[in-house]
Amino acid sequence: MKIKTFLICWLPTFVIVFGLNGVFHGQLAANFFDSNLNHLAPAIRKMSDVNPLWVALLDFILTFGMTYFICVRQTGKINLINAAFAGGLTNLIASGTWNFINASLFSWPTNVITGDIAWHISLGVVGGFLIGTIYNKLQKIYTR
Repeated sequence: MKIKTFLICWLPTFVIVFGLNGVFHGQLAANFFDSNLNHLAPAIRKMSDVNPLWVALLDFILTFGMTYFICVRQTGKINLINAAFAGGLTNLIASGTWNFINASLFSWPTNVITGDIAWHISLGVVGGFLIGTIYNKLQKIYTR
C-alpha cells in the first residue's frame, strides 16, 4: 500500500470519526454521561469541560490502526462488510478495555460502560466502512 493511499483513507476517516465522537459525547449524550458519572466529581469532569485534544489524539490513534489493519495487505477491492467489522472490532477492543478499567477501578455504572462501548463499536463500523469505500474508489482511479 502506498503512503499516499493510506493517508487519503486515514485522514478523512479521522476527521469524520472525531467529529461524530465530539458531537455524541459533547452534545447528544453529554447529559447522560454527566448525570451518571456525577457521583465521581470532581475526579470526572463534565463532558463539556473535557479537553478535545485528548479525544482527538485517541481518535487519531484508533483510526490510524483501523486504516492499517483494513488496508495493509490489500491488492484489490476491499469487502466493505469485512472493513466495517474490522473497524467495529478495533473500537470494541479499545473501548471495552478503557470502559472495563473505569468500571473496575472507578465504579463506572454498567449503563455508562454498555452505552459507551455500543457507541464506539458503531463508530468503528462507520470508520471501517468509510476506509473501505475510500480505498475502493482510489483503486478504481489507480487502475484507469
